[in-house]
Amino acid sequence: RRPPLAPTRDARGVVAGAGDLPRDAIATGHHAVLDAPNLTRTARRRFVKLAKDTGANLIAVHLTAPEAVVRERLAAPREGFSQADVAIFEMMAGTYQPFAGPTIEVNTCLDLSPAIAAVLAAIRGPRHAETEPPSPRARGKGG
Repeated sequence: RRPPLAPTRDARGVVAGAGDLPRDAIATGHHAVLDAPNLTRTARRRFVKLAKDTGANLIAVHLTAPEAVVRERLAAPREGFSQADVAIFEMMAGTYQPFAGPTIEVNTCLDLSPAIAAVLAAIRGPRHAETEPPSPRARGKGG
């Protein structure tokens, strides 16, 4: 098992501000989407707490793809803020801990329409928040 990653200076800034934006969105009646590799229960804890504290509907979505596809995507030029590359993927490999609560699993190599429909149904459905078990061990296979 690999040791936890120490975030880079840039990543720490993103993570530090990540709690404020969702809280502000929720406080003003908007949806908040957090798009970040919150691979461990510890990394997700503050967002789970935010959902519980605000009564927000927490919807966990786990995106997957075969390793070869991920490597190909990370090696290709792309638009957006993420500058993650294959080296970062390799550092993060094996650190994923499954969500303890309901999770929408999405294979990003397939048609995303069913996943989008599932997320929209969850947004409209009953409220639920993930509850993490006390054990710090990862369950299941790494992702």
